[in-house]
Amino acid sequence: MTRSTKGPWIALFCTASLVLSACASHTNDGSSPADANLITSAEIDSSHLSTAYDVIHKLRPQYLMSRGKLSLDPKDPPALPRVYVDDQFYGDATTLRGLLTGSLESIRYLSSSSAQYKYGHDNAAGVIAIVTKH
Repeated sequence: MTRSTKGPWIALFCTASLVLSACASHTNDGSSPADANLITSAEIDSSHLSTAYDVIHKLRPQYLMSRGKLSLDPKDPPALPRVYVDDQFYGDATTLRGLLTGSLESIRYLSSSSAQYKYGHDNAAGVIAIVTKH
C-alpha cells in the first residue's frame, strides 16, 4: 500500500475503534430503561397505577405524543398512535384508560415503520401494542 491509500484505512480503523469502545463502555445503571420501547410486567407492577394510560403517562409519556399531521388538511387532527391488544386493533389512545394494569403483561411502542409493517398502513403514527396475561 502506498501512503496515499493508507489514509482512508487509518481513518476507518480509528472510527470503528471509537464506535466499538463507546458501545462496550455503555452500562445500564438503572437510571434509564434497557429498552425504551418496552414497559415490562415488573415495571407495570411496581408503578402501583390502575390503568394502562396511567402507567404509560408516568413511565413513557413520549408514547402518547402526537407524531404530527398525516395530512395537509388543517381540519385533520394530529396523528396519535393506535392501540392494539394481543395483536387486535383496540382503538385510539383514550381506550388505554379502560385497560386495568392487573391484566397486562407488557406494553410496547412500535415506530411508524415497524407498526405499518406489522399491522398495516393505517398506523403511520405508530402503535402501542399491549400483551395481556392469559
